[in-house]
Amino acid sequence: MAGFTAKEERFTIFNSEKKLKIPFFQRKYVWKEENWDELFDNFFVKEEPSFLGSILVQRNVIGAGSGVLDVIDGQQRLTTISILIMAIYDSINSETKKNAKAEMLNALFSKATFHSEYTPKLEHSKFDKSDYEKVICFEKNKEDFAGKEEGILGCYNHFIKRLSDISDKKKEKVLDDFLNGNYLIWVIITLDKEMDEQSIFDTLNNSGVSLTASDTIKNFIFKKVDEIYDEKYPSDSVTSFQAMNKLYEDNWEQVFIKDDDTESYWNSEVITGRIKRTKLDLFLYCFGVIKGFFSQYDNNISDLTKVYKNYLANEITTIEKVNDFLADLKKTAIIFKDNFENDSKETLYNYDKDNVLHRLLHLLKVNDVTTFHPLILKVLYDHENNIDLINKKLHLLEKYLLINYLNEDTSKIKNYNKMCMTMINDDAKLAEEVQEVSSDIKFTLLNHISNSFATYFLFWVELFRRTDSDDESSLKYVYSLEHIMPKKWKENWFDDIGNGLKDVNGTQLDVPQSIEYRDNHINMLGNMTLLKGKLNSSISNKNFATKIIKIKEYASLKITKNDIVDRYYSKDKEEKINAWNEKLIEERNKKLREEIIKALLY
Repeated sequence: MAGFTAKEERFTIFNSEKKLKIPFFQRKYVWKEENWDELFDNFFVKEEPSFLGSILVQRNVIGAGSGVLDVIDGQQRLTTISILIMAIYDSINSETKKNAKAEMLNALFSKATFHSEYTPKLEHSKFDKSDYEKVICFEKNKEDFAGKEEGILGCYNHFIKRLSDISDKKKEKVLDDFLNGNYLIWVIITLDKEMDEQSIFDTLNNSGVSLTASDTIKNFIFKKVDEIYDEKYPSDSVTSFQAMNKLYEDNWEQVFIKDDDTESYWNSEVITGRIKRTKLDLFLYCFGVIKGFFSQYDNNISDLTKVYKNYLANEITTIEKVNDFLADLKKTAIIFKDNFENDSKETLYNYDKDNVLHRLLHLLKVNDVTTFHPLILKVLYDHENNIDLINKKLHLLEKYLLINYLNEDTSKIKNYNKMCMTMINDDAKLAEEVQEVSSDIKFTLLNHISNSFATYFLFWVELFRRTDSDDESSLKYVYSLEHIMPKKWKENWFDDIGNGLKDVNGTQLDVPQSIEYRDNHINMLGNMTLLKGKLNSSISNKNFATKIIKIKEYASLKITKNDIVDRYYSKDKEEKINAWNEKLIEERNKKLREEIIKALLY
């Protein structure tokens, strides 16, 4: 492949280049003790070191021979191995140190042709530059390392501690093997400057911490900023750096990594088309869609880095455009984070017609759908100060999605990507689509509903019922779905079939017809309820008279107490039920359908 080489390498990657540069805004060092021990044992415990995976680097300028490589993936391994080498060197005797120093300088340091000062060959990023340079030096200040257990300084301390149990002979052997290139430990994949590093990275099975699309895009953005400021201040690198650093701190650091909670939010995972992505990746996808440079017609989320790279190269060409782009990115990200919350088992939901967003996002999460997140974000962005209009538009989207699901309209569901794009570009399209699908709501889904959808509808009907009662209005989404008439009904529910059932219209059925008739009612929504705990299978498959006793113990919700338990124990002849059958399932199915209309399709 043109512009791309892959070569099995010894440790000599450090020897063969003037600089290995971790892009200035690359992620910080994150390896922990378990990673350090695994790498340490690879060289000091195993007879032969294991292969350490792929290192992905890219030439800093067009053409080979520049001597400067940007590290795209592999910074954790490169950093840790160089720390280990330095720790070994620092732990050997003074005579051996003296003999090894020239090789250490050649391996880990570089200097300009007409300068005498050596600097680390691995040039670290903004976050870790200071700590790394404290380790990769021959004269150390002990106070810098005192009590450090994490990060680069913690890694060095950990290695020094473990090396105290290693013989001098073994340490010298490992150091000698490193410096003389005796370890064949990784494949170095070198890209030319113009290649898309993310597309290559996505095909690799790398060890360590995975590179996300957002990592690459962040580097694209600030490489572009760097280029523009270098052009503005060609002879003043200090001013250029200060201006670029302020842009970074104001528009990226303060928005995405200002504290642990913020960083945790953006790094949390969501499922997009069966693939796990970070929430920051999802946001950047949404931003690209609503700003018009990422097309849901022509692209999918795996194209994200390529699309951003092309957009930045072709459209963000001046300082003014950089400032506008980053300010807009920041504003949109704040709106995203304020509204697209991280759900957990502790999240409380309540029914409120004035808060459609919470309900809509829950619907999308239940179905693992992120296709409409760009449209939602655009509505929030465009109408930031008009909550009534936001609720109106989001409810239209909620209604559109629910009716398609209830009608099992696969042609529309499969076309969601294009429909979302159309709705973003044509403000009237959403209302038109809702009007079309609302004209014929079939509710066929309720007759053979999946467990996930059944749980969703029952939960929101329950919350809807609680708006007119004194019961707690907020609930966690933690209930267990139960089929009242069990899926394995033939074990304990066959007796009443006898010579055959009558259907709800009074038509007599023979035994095979009765079995089919009952099977068709098992997965109706009317046959399902939510319990505060899961029944074991032996109870779940019991006959109704036995099972209702246990259901009563687990019945904390109105949809279970009012619809089933209270009616079984009722003394009112009109209300009381003595069994659970197809007639009651259909009655309850109809009742729940009417409540879904009132609660969600108003």
